[in-house]
Amino acid sequence: MADLFSHEEEERMRWTRLFEALGLDPHPNARQINAALKQRGFRSAIDEAATLRDLLTGYPNSWWIAVALEVTGKRDATSKDVVAALAAPPAEDEVRLPSGTIQSVRYDKKKRQMTAVFRANRRTYVYGDVTPEEYQGLVTAESPGLFFNTHLREKPYREVK
Repeated sequence: MADLFSHEEEERMRWTRLFEALGLDPHPNARQINAALKQRGFRSAIDEAATLRDLLTGYPNSWWIAVALEVTGKRDATSKDVVAALAAPPAEDEVRLPSGTIQSVRYDKKKRQMTAVFRANRRTYVYGDVTPEEYQGLVTAESPGLFFNTHLREKPYREVK
């Protein structure tokens, strides 16, 4: 019975918890939610044509899954997981990218190495022989995934466990 209550409470309170974690008023629109996500280095997760009513009643699980995947990488993330991920600041040298391919990158100028975390598989790879200009091009690119595929994909790399 306690699990059922926990599940029901989770479903009832998850949007409220998300709005609070994003610093939004209790009735934001989709554009405000996406802007708050982007401000924290994440991509837009919600169709901006959606109304608050759509989010809460129309397709609540679909929209929640989209937010949970973007913020935590897990479809079944609870509001606690999402809030914790939003509250966790990126590492000092980590740059979150608004990309469907790459979640975040870090650069070691002395070693000329870039560390990249990919969204699809959540794996981390270190790429060697990356110039500061290439790294800067990636983090400022309109499409980081396209920039990566064009300029960095063939660099020597290794997976980090």
